[in-house]
Amino acid sequence: MIFSEKKYNLRPHLIVGFFVFIFIQNLNIMSEQTPKTIAVFATEYYETSITREPIELNLADYPELEGMTTEEAIDYVESNAWEMKPTDNEYGYESLAEQLEEMDIRRDKITNETREISAVAEMF
Repeated sequence: MIFSEKKYNLRPHLIVGFFVFIFIQNLNIMSEQTPKTIAVFATEYYETSITREPIELNLADYPELEGMTTEEAIDYVESNAWEMKPTDNEYGYESLAEQLEEMDIRRDKITNETREISAVAEMF
């Protein structure tokens, strides 16, 4: 059966339904309150480097360096410090690298500093 406007007048219902929809949408918009606060914060980014006091290696104490040129010995130590014995066994270091990491700081440097200000709706 097909509804006809003569038998069932749907226009008033559609119009009322449309206005109810618009009214509800307006209530939803009005119920969203204007924010009273926002969270603002600063973030800093940087790189830092620390140079520690050097250790003088006596090449004669390291048979693995025997016969190497200075450049070869430098390359070897840079690549194998974790496997090399420490120069000082007094503190129980397990490797030359571990000993180097415990040396006093000689210099530190901060580079690539950047800052930004950000804001968000709620505190985190």
